[in-house]
Amino acid sequence: MDRFERRISWKMRVGATRVVDGGCEGCVAGILAVGGGPGFVSAGGALSAALTVDADLLAAPELRGLSGSGVRPGVGPGVLLRLLGGERAALVGTGSWRWLPFASPRTSYEVGVEARLHLGAVSLAARWRQAPRAEEIGLVLLLYRD
Repeated sequence: MDRFERRISWKMRVGATRVVDGGCEGCVAGILAVGGGPGFVSAGGALSAALTVDADLLAAPELRGLSGSGVRPGVGPGVLLRLLGGERAALVGTGSWRWLPFASPRTSYEVGVEARLHLGAVSLAARWRQAPRAEEIGLVLLLYRD
């Protein structure tokens, strides 16, 4: 994304996630999520933002989903803000809210912040995430190979 790019920003996620909103008590569910919307980048490129409309589908046997099944669709807005500190540091904030039709609970949300420092083939990150039934703090070490 850059300030000259005017096409819609998009995102996609396929994998697994821990459910932390009461849909099941900390179970791991398969997830397929897609979203898209307008993006913005400041003139110098240090600040970027995106506002998306998202849809996701979670599935797990113990998940309280669509009409009591283990499948749970969700729709709602998402937001991303990224602030770059030179070529090596970044601060990223994210937020989302979901309406969960015919499921328990009826809504969910998640907010998070990640600070990342890039050191060549290694990146260090500190993360914080808040959801209805969980607050997580973590340190991450990422290793890159050519």
